[in-house]
Parts: sequence; C-alpha cells; structure tokens
Amino acid sequence: MHRWGVGKALPSLVLLLFISTFCTQVRGHEEHDAHHWKHMAHELLFEKKDYTMQKINIAKNIMVFVGAGMSQTTVTGARFYNGGDNETFAFERLKWSGNARTYCVDSRVPDSACAGTAFLTGVKSNRGTVSMDPTVRRGECAMDPAKKLASIAKWALEAGKAVGFATTSRVTSGSNAALYANSPDSRWENDADVSAGGCNTATVPDIAHQLIHGDIGKQFKVILGGGRKNFIPTVETDPSGERGLRTDGKNLIKEWQQSKEGANATYITTVQSVSGDETSATFGAVK
Repeated sequence: MHRWGVGKALPSLVLLLFISTFCTQVRGHEEHDAHHWKHMAHELLFEKKDYTMQKINIAKNIMVFVGAGMSQTTVTGARFYNGGDNETFAFERLKWSGNARTYCVDSRVPDSACAGTAFLTGVKSNRGTVSMDPTVRRGECAMDPAKKLASIAKWALEAGKAVGFATTSRVTSGSNAALYANSPDSRWENDADVSAGGCNTATVPDIAHQLIHGDIGKQFKVILGGGRKNFIPTVETDPSGERGLRTDGKNLIKEWQQSKEGANATYITTVQSVSGDETSATFGAVK
C-alpha cells in the first residue's frame, strides 16, 4: 500500500512542478524587459488620470521624500512609539497617497538599490544593481550603454529644471545613487570597491566619480549628505581626521570645487555651515 500511494502521487507532483516552473518562466521573461515596466506605468497613469486629477497644471517644483526601509510594519512601530494607535504622521494627511509593491526582479525582498531604481527610473531591476536594466546581474563588469536606465533627474534636467538632493545617509548609497549613476553593483561607491569587485575602473566608473563627473551628477545644484570618505584618497584625511577610501589618488571634492570656479558654488563640511545665501551650486559631504 505504501508503494502504491507514492506511485499515485508522483504524476500529480510532476505536473505541479511543471506548472510551477512554466508560470515562473513566463513571469520572469516579462520582468526582464525594461519596456514591460514602462508600459505598465503608462497604462496605470492614463487609467487613473481622469478620476484622480480634477485640474492638471505644470508643476513649478517637485519634492520627493523617501523614507528608506519604511515598511508598513516600521511605520506602525513608529506610530506606537510616537503616541499610540491614534497618532497620524504628516504624510498620512496628504490629499493623495498610495502604496507601492517593492520587490526586485530576482528577489522578493528588495534592497535600496533596486528599490531606488524602481521609483526613480520606473523600471524594476535585479537586487544590488543601480539604474541598470533587468538583464544585468549584480557584480557584472560590462557597462553596455544600452542597458543603462535614465532617471527622473535626467528628464528634469532635459526639461530645463534645477535638480538636487539631500539625504541623511551617504550621498553614494543605493537609493541615492539611482538618481544619477549607473552601476552593476551598489557597493561600488569608490574606485577601491570597483577594483575589489574584479572590474576595471577605467570602464566601470565608481558611484562617487559619477556624482562629480557624470552627465547627470555634475549638473546638480544641491548635494547634501554623508559619505565623505568615498571622495577622498587614502593619502589624505578629512576634516575629522579620518583617511579617505580612494586608491586612485583623486580628491573628488577638490575636483568639484575646481569645476565650479567662478560660479559662486559652495562646499560645506558640517550641517551648521548651511546658510540661506543664494549660490549656483552647493555640495556638502559630512562624515
């Protein structure tokens, strides 16, 4: 009887595995096409536009607030800590709000890189990659221009808008990097990281370098955040006395200052240095 039970169950098990594999393959094929995500977003916008927007004007300013890691569970915990069940945060009182399903093409649990890529480019990507299409796997050294994704920063600059960002994390971290950089690995924040990953820094520029010299990053009017050591060589120290992380000898902070000579640009090293004076560009990288 035992043998008969196994024999009867086996065809069903094989069929179940076949169906599961088939469904997974179909789903994965669509998700590896960048146009798939853009088409979905386009259709959703036009579907919702008629009954969610009573008046459409051109926005003068757009400010995007990103709470990294702010899942529903995290928000609920913060609400309890802040005052209890009835506590309401400011963003919960906005006229329009919604939820996004966060996942990577190759992982149900997203990291900051693929999440940042999704909301800044409109395309879901693989875990650990920064603004690269879903055919690129983390750690690949190839930098095919056709696989680079354009972010909302590029679109805004092309429309003649001023662009910048401020963060409480490193300016080169995954979710921030997706705004201006294209990298197969979010851990490659400086040239030493790229070399450690087995890639050539001449063909795979690190994220900090792209922020200062990249087509998008070099046009930013405001850059404020942490991660200063990614811009300084190992032979130099920052204002707090810590050595930099770069092994190419470049001081990207000085290179940024040189590129802005005569442009009324300001570099600051502390939060207290921020002023209301009008400048053409402000770069602040703290510890």
